Amino acid sequence: MSSGTQTAGTGPAAPVAESTAGSARSARLRATLKNILAQRSAQIGLIILTILIASAILAPVIAPYDPLDPLNGPGEPGRRAEPCIHLLGCPEDQMQTYLGTDGNSRDIFSRVIWGGRLSIPLGPMVVGFAIIIGAIIGAVAGFAGGMTDNVLMRLMDIVLSFPALILAIAIVTVLGIGLINSVAAVVIVSIPLYARLTRSAVLSTRENDYVTASRALGESSTGILRRRIIPNSTTPLIVAGSLGIATAVLEVAALSFLGLGVQPPEPEWGSMIGENFNSIFNFPILVIAPAFMLTMLVLGFNLLGDGLRDALDPRLNR
Repeated sequence: MSSGTQTAGTGPAAPVAESTAGSARSARLRATLKNILAQRSAQIGLIILTILIASAILAPVIAPYDPLDPLNGPGEPGRRAEPCIHLLGCPEDQMQTYLGTDGNSRDIFSRVIWGGRLSIPLGPMVVGFAIIIGAIIGAVAGFAGGMTDNVLMRLMDIVLSFPALILAIAIVTVLGIGLINSVAAVVIVSIPLYARLTRSAVLSTRENDYVTASRALGESSTGILRRRIIPNSTTPLIVAGSLGIATAVLEVAALSFLGLGVQPPEPEWGSMIGENFNSIFNFPILVIAPAFMLTMLVLGFNLLGDGLRDALDPRLNR
């Protein structure tokens, strides 16, 4: 009888407890987002990134021409042409080009707008893969300790002993030229940062009372690592990842600039700069336009990362 009463009493309590926990998580998430959006740097970064992302998504609407096709207008096809804007007095019989055309008679403005579709996602993609792999390595090393920790961290030290860009160039040389291989190279050189950061967070988190209590209650090591330690070690990763996106963007763009990443004629800001770098003095818009977009992208991610750091770091959030 008492057993039936206890079952009846505990039955409805479980959904109530789950609902309460869910409400608490939602409240914490809303408070965190509000705190992030209250940071001026995060606001400016979000505005810049929103404009860039929107222009990339709407590239088929915004760009007046195909970025790969030459313009066969009355100008001189196959040669660079100055900007032609009808409202500013350019003859109506010429094709309108806001930034002019490159050496292959392709519209520069269209190529810059379409270039965002490749350049913008690369940074978050690189950091996402690097965080996942690095977090697994760092969590296992920090939680297991001993020989496992020593082996994994010495491997990370070996990767860190090389300059990041030089190592990325070497990896692409071995794997082969191309966008996927250049992204893989930047992921590899970025893993040690997040592995070491995760290991440090795990070493401090595993000494907390709730981890000791879970271990005393018989929870497995895998369960403790997955449900207790890793979720409570993610804040440093989020902050470091948001700040590392800008670095990843520049590294992928540098590989494309060197001809190891995206290959012409595909529009990508790094490859566009490298392809036209020799024209910086006699036709500077070919370099300035993609360089400006790349600068704004890095600035947006940096400002957003600063805002996330200020909002999530308890030492700064007072």
